[in-house]
Amino acid sequence: GFQLRTNEVDRQRDSYYIAGQYEDPTGKLRLTAKYSRIENDTDSDERTLEYFGDGESFGAFSVDGLTTTPFSSTGIAQCNGSNDPTPANPTCEVTLPVSGLYESGVISNSLRDWTGSRGANFTNLGINQVDKSATDDLSLNIKWRPSDQWYIQLDAHRTTAEFTRERLWGGSRFFSDFAVNADLDNPSVTLFPANDSNPNRRVGGGSPTSGLLSDPGNSFLLFAADEFQDNEGDMYALRGDIEYEFANDGWFDSIKFGARYAERDQTNRSAGLNWAGVAPPWAGGGYLPFDQLATPGFEVVDFGGFFRGGVVQGGNTQVVFADRALLQDYDAFVTAIQSDPNITNPETGLAPDWSPLRNSEGVVDYAGRGSIGDVTEKTQSYYGRFDFGNEFNNGMSLEGNVGVRYTKTDVSGQGDFDFIDLFSQQAQDGGALTQGDEQTLEFTPEALAYSQQASIPRSGKFNSNDFWLPSFNAKWNLNDTTLIRFAASKTITRPQINQLRLEQSANVNRLFLIDPDETLPEDERVIGINPTQVSVSGGNPDLEPIESTNLDLSFEHYFGDNNSFTVSLFNKDITKNIINASQTLDTVTLDGQQIAVVFNGDLNQDEAEIRGVEVAYQQFYDKLPGVLGNLGVQANYTYIDAETNAPLPIVDADGDGAPDSFERIFRFGVTDFLGLSEHAANLIGIYQDDKLEMRLAYNWRSEYLGSYRDFVSGNPIFQQPTGYLDGSIKYDLTENFQVRAQIANITDEKANSEQQIDADGTRFGRTSFVGDRRIRIGARYAF
Repeated sequence: GFQLRTNEVDRQRDSYYIAGQYEDPTGKLRLTAKYSRIENDTDSDERTLEYFGDGESFGAFSVDGLTTTPFSSTGIAQCNGSNDPTPANPTCEVTLPVSGLYESGVISNSLRDWTGSRGANFTNLGINQVDKSATDDLSLNIKWRPSDQWYIQLDAHRTTAEFTRERLWGGSRFFSDFAVNADLDNPSVTLFPANDSNPNRRVGGGSPTSGLLSDPGNSFLLFAADEFQDNEGDMYALRGDIEYEFANDGWFDSIKFGARYAERDQTNRSAGLNWAGVAPPWAGGGYLPFDQLATPGFEVVDFGGFFRGGVVQGGNTQVVFADRALLQDYDAFVTAIQSDPNITNPETGLAPDWSPLRNSEGVVDYAGRGSIGDVTEKTQSYYGRFDFGNEFNNGMSLEGNVGVRYTKTDVSGQGDFDFIDLFSQQAQDGGALTQGDEQTLEFTPEALAYSQQASIPRSGKFNSNDFWLPSFNAKWNLNDTTLIRFAASKTITRPQINQLRLEQSANVNRLFLIDPDETLPEDERVIGINPTQVSVSGGNPDLEPIESTNLDLSFEHYFGDNNSFTVSLFNKDITKNIINASQTLDTVTLDGQQIAVVFNGDLNQDEAEIRGVEVAYQQFYDKLPGVLGNLGVQANYTYIDAETNAPLPIVDADGDGAPDSFERIFRFGVTDFLGLSEHAANLIGIYQDDKLEMRLAYNWRSEYLGSYRDFVSGNPIFQQPTGYLDGSIKYDLTENFQVRAQIANITDEKANSEQQIDADGTRFGRTSFVGDRRIRIGARYAF
């Protein structure tokens, strides 16, 4: 499959800032007050054209004029990253050996031929999203030195923030055969719609289309989806530090104590993503082409220039989307759907499955059709630090500090656990296909799907943790130019408060294979496959901080005014690292069948040992003659050896070697640490004189693991080695006026990724991104 996505963004940011300061005549007392307000409004329009095969369409493919390139794999998994079962693979355990890789040929898919529209079913997504946020921040700082040896600093901070999101999707569909060049360095697709395509199950009947994808009669309004968020939060924090400096010249330099307190409260209201059909053929009316809508509401988008051109080839580069202006006006879109006689027809009983989340008064029912969660995080900490130092008769000196911090965090809140059970399909003749039932029944166009929904409140204290965090730092000055540093510490990184939110949602979906065409016997046209789990998503209030024990040792040599050479060794022992993973919470019995309740989201799961070395060099060659004396260089290289536990591929609580449930897709035992490259290097060349400064920087890193499991395939994704060349130039026309320019990604480098597709380590291209060459120019005048 493939996806073409464009996004146009209109962003406005307004910032307001004011500060005031008072200092007494003695200079011993200083008060500083600051206030700022930042407002962000972002309006974006996305247009996506995509085609992806799925488990339902397994076996419905055909390729005319197929040519292949040599390729082999001992077994490729058929289930995706959500571990969704398919009719061909209901247990998600089967792998498929592959010999030969598609290179060229016209691809078709017969799954929806029964609608009269032949070819693969493409989806066009038109999305409008409006985000609004505002943040107010007020702070007060007091610095007071009552005597030469005492120093006191106090801080108070108050922040409030609010965020809203409104997002509306209009999904449309067209049918076409296609050919694709899957070379990520030179991708292309050509569409071949059938001239005799006759979608005869549409509302009001149909006739063959023109064969042009720009024809609104060849594209169909299929579904709508809306989503709303209304979040608010506030935080206040207090900090106090007291330092005493010793007056003598012995080992004792100073001693310092401090305390911190912070409280953060956040309320999250979320509704959606509310997806449902507007005019699907299985609701009895057939596909509804745009030219039969009372409010046509479509626009033609030309993909001929997509990605600098040449990607969408042939004569069909223009396709139909839901109208941008209509998606930008939520109420107008709802009115168009609810008042269209072809969609809501009392004579045929047709009605859209989609029901908007916001009513005519502009109110979103977050409590009834969404989720509301409150979370409070309270953190208190206390520390003490002792600074020491001494000079020796041989010219060496030693200085450093030792300290300890105690910190305690409590997370509490209240919210809902929403449960949506899509478990039954009911047919016109009164037959029912329910969870756990293996019967089959005849397909009828009036088949209806319904859902049941329940909400379980959750409240109380969810997480409380405290830590003692010691630290030691020492610097041994061998002489005036050379020193050795050593540091040992234990640190924590707390989860973001949005990761701790309480509201969660769950659903169990039954997979149906619906084939009303005559390729299956009449009594086998609807086949139900039992679910394997209840999937839960949302925040995790039980998350704990990431813990790290750190050791650092460095050798540093300084020469000249700004020149240095350093070598640093480091080791980090990380526990409770947060990754996106799965965990079985419980089991439930539905229709006599026990299935797992599985949480999918942020979990404390990884442990890792990270060690490495960094070498850095900086020198300005001001001793060289002429213009060579204006040259300089900065360079560094880092090597990292990271070992982590491979996430468990299955849950096997009873230890019998067989999966208890299939909530996890972590394939092939990958032990790489997320986001870390083994090698990284930076090289910067500098020219600088009294008026001109030029820099040319090259940044490179080796491959790294980007994801343990890709959503589409469930396979691990590796980002390939990538280097970027950037440049900047500044020139002082006068003492007050400077012009400047910056160029990012001068070589127009691509960022490519690969997925590992089998246990043998075979990899295949996954994505290729071009960040574009960016040029920014500016001027500065200093009074």
